[in-house]
Amino acid sequence: MNKVKVLPISLAKLMDLNDKIQEYSAIDLVDASRKCHGCGIRKRGLLCCAACNMFWYCSETCQHRAWNEGHMTDCRNLRKRDVMGMFMFDWDNFRVGDSKVARFPLKHRTLAIGEVVNGQEF
Repeated sequence: MNKVKVLPISLAKLMDLNDKIQEYSAIDLVDASRKCHGCGIRKRGLLCCAACNMFWYCSETCQHRAWNEGHMTDCRNLRKRDVMGMFMFDWDNFRVGDSKVARFPLKHRTLAIGEVVNGQEF
C-alpha cells in the first residue's frame, strides 16, 4: 500500500528552498569555495550551520543576518526528517556548473479531475 506524506511546507517554498540549498551548499568548480548565506561572498573555510548543516557563513554576523532574513524558517523546516530527506545529498561532490547534476526533480503542475497518473486516478 502506498503512503501519502503531508509536508509542512508548500511546494513553492520547497522549490525555493531547493534553489537556496543549491546556491549556498554547492562547491565552486574553480576554487572549491562556497557562498556565504549572509553576505553572498564566495570563499573557502566558511562555517556550517550546526542545526541544518546546509548553509554556510563567514562569521556569526553573517549567520545572524541570514537568520533574521529567513533562515530561521528554512532551518526549522530542514530539521524535519521528511523535508531533510528530500535534500540529503553529498554537497561536497556537487559542484556549481556541474552539468551532470540535475535540478531537484519535483515539477509543479495542476492535475485535472479524473486525470490518471501512473495508473492512479486523481
